[in-house]
Amino acid sequence: MRKLLFLLIATPYFLTAQTKNPTTPKSQSPNSRFANTQANSNKIASTDFEYDAVGNVTKDLTQGISNIDYVSISRMEPDPYVGGMNSISVHLPRQITFLDGRKIKNQYSATGQKLVTQLLINNVISVEYAYVGNITYIRTPGKDWKLIEMKIDEGRVVPKSENSTEMVYEYDIQDHTGSPRVSFRENTTTGKAEIVRKQDYDPFGLPLKGIDYQSPTLDTLSKKYFFNGKEYLVTIGLNMYDYGLRTYNPRLGRFYQIDPKASLMPSWSPYSFSFDNPVRFRDYDGQIPYPITVRSFAPFSSFGFGYHGDNRGYSASASVTARVHQQINFDTDKSGISARAWSSPTFRTDNPSGAKTANSFVDFTENLSISNSGDARRFNFGTHSAGSNPDIKGSPDIDVFSNFSITNNKKTGSLTISGSLTGDNFPSTEAFISDPSGKSVFLGIGQIGSGVSKDWGPLTELPFSNSTNPITNFNLTITTDKKGNFTGVQSGGTTYGIADWNKKFTTQSPQK
Repeated sequence: MRKLLFLLIATPYFLTAQTKNPTTPKSQSPNSRFANTQANSNKIASTDFEYDAVGNVTKDLTQGISNIDYVSISRMEPDPYVGGMNSISVHLPRQITFLDGRKIKNQYSATGQKLVTQLLINNVISVEYAYVGNITYIRTPGKDWKLIEMKIDEGRVVPKSENSTEMVYEYDIQDHTGSPRVSFRENTTTGKAEIVRKQDYDPFGLPLKGIDYQSPTLDTLSKKYFFNGKEYLVTIGLNMYDYGLRTYNPRLGRFYQIDPKASLMPSWSPYSFSFDNPVRFRDYDGQIPYPITVRSFAPFSSFGFGYHGDNRGYSASASVTARVHQQINFDTDKSGISARAWSSPTFRTDNPSGAKTANSFVDFTENLSISNSGDARRFNFGTHSAGSNPDIKGSPDIDVFSNFSITNNKKTGSLTISGSLTGDNFPSTEAFISDPSGKSVFLGIGQIGSGVSKDWGPLTELPFSNSTNPITNFNLTITTDKKGNFTGVQSGGTTYGIADWNKKFTTQSPQK
């Protein structure tokens, strides 16, 4: 296989957004990438972008867009922690209007699945696409609907020629981000594979012109899925990708809508793409990669002689507070890993306005190592996170050490996770892993000792790192579907539904 080449042709431009509502975000600082024939020497002006009150981009003069009208859709998702359903709001572009009068209209299902896209010129439909599962149809003026491609894991199935009813397979060679680099079909004359398309990208997904190739026999309107395997909207005049929940601009490396789960990543811009590192992380649907979360929280209403607590039990919710949060950005498709730590504000119960935030940190105690055995891929790594009371100078850290061994087998659809947490078992500790759809599975919990005082605990339990002190051990297998989303848990010879498994932890007391 040919060597895959990543090219980064980057020029830093800092964009200040002009907003219609003073309560909306007023600035972003994305990088603009202009490659080869797509180069543009005009600096982005402060009036090129506008936002609505929710934070959605409503104007982008760099693409000639004068207005974007959104439809708000509430999606119900299962709550894997306590059962029932949770609702998240997504904002999808219903109509895009260009300065030259062109319009793009989209129709969606009640759950936000795109059904139809129309390109109108002078208010007359020029081309329209219909989406039925993994099948795309096209219709142009004066013609009937025609199937143009059926997406499959290995590539796509397409008509042999523009007017043919005979279907042929087109296979893709993809890179580690799921982006097709080389496409080939069988040459019916020679019986050999024939390359019909080559495509390279800059790291943020902008197709590079001048070094690409497309067979002149191909229908230019048919190939729609490129970077990350997402639909590239260039056939309707947009240099953007449809990530399902959000629309992505590869020139800026930013989404046009805020992340519906931005609360999981408070230190990141809600418009950011793949943690600003798309070579390492893959953003499946405009949300987040596989994160592992480890949190230390105070289950009391107050503790430590007058400091407020988190006043809760075990939870995998993103909205709860904790004294120290640790998130490990883990992905089975990547050869790299990163982590970050932060703390919720700390204040005395008699002075909430004096809240301070600790400078927490996380380091890797064991760098990521990867080994392969047959269909299985094994990952080993370890971390150390710490944070202290910012209101008391010299107060001891809450130290938590993690050690993970994760084996992924995509053929069997399983993720086997074993390891341990050690360190300070005051306050309480919880650990869970989340899938690309947002479902979470508890890995383990740490309970405060029965004789430990909520006021004296910070003084008696936290001095020194206590790196060998056991908090919890875990060994479980999570079953997954073809997209890597969690479907169940196996442990100790028993199979659990996700909700039932998580209840084994959420129903326990944070203190023995």
